[in-house]
Amino acid sequence: MSRPGPISPVASVSGDHVEMLFATWTDRRNQAKSYPVDHTGTHFLFADRFYIASITDAWRERIRKSTRTSGRAVALRIAGKWESDARSWEEGVVNNLVESLARHAAKPLVEHIDAFIAFLATKGGTESHRARTRRHIDEFTDAAGWKCITDIDAEDVSAHVATMMAKDAAVRTIQQKLTSVKAFTKWLAEHHRLMVNPLSMIKKPDPNSNRRHERRMLLPEEWHWMEYSMLATDISSPGRPKTPPARSVR
Repeated sequence: MSRPGPISPVASVSGDHVEMLFATWTDRRNQAKSYPVDHTGTHFLFADRFYIASITDAWRERIRKSTRTSGRAVALRIAGKWESDARSWEEGVVNNLVESLARHAAKPLVEHIDAFIAFLATKGGTESHRARTRRHIDEFTDAAGWKCITDIDAEDVSAHVATMMAKDAAVRTIQQKLTSVKAFTKWLAEHHRLMVNPLSMIKKPDPNSNRRHERRMLLPEEWHWMEYSMLATDISSPGRPKTPPARSVR
């Protein structure tokens, strides 16, 4: 944009009337532009439709910031949050959090995985479920070469998912593995080991997109086969057949 042209007053001071000055010029598109300027003729005047907050920052300096909202109640909450954050930083609360995140980032990834699996144990569930969850997390870790939690990246996860799909892995299997690794990173963020969850944007595929086995309702004429199979198998010891009762199969 070219520099403003000569300033021309559009009103004059007469009684209660206030003189208003405008800068007028032609831009690069040959379009006429006009903006009001202050009494010095050097600064444009803009009307901000957002509330401006005047707060004291962490260095005890008074600053003004736009709240980017036209709602007074919302603007007051935003200003209050800024003041609270400034006091937290001043009192060392924020610094303590930064130091804690740095300590966690320096630990080997395996230590965080151990802690996560131990956390799952406190919530119940089975040992087999925890072992399966760990295998899933280890699979993504080995595929991407992660060494610490700050290495965890959504692109690495997407790349490994693409590799599994190329190998014709079942979508339900991929979904289960993603559930495990996403639960891990969610735990890292919620327990302040990471600032944010790096996999929050990863979406699990639809398990119905390539279902391997179509399920349906058991037909009435098929019930006797189910009954025979159940009677022929010792339910308390799966896989160990027992002698079925003498009866005819209809």
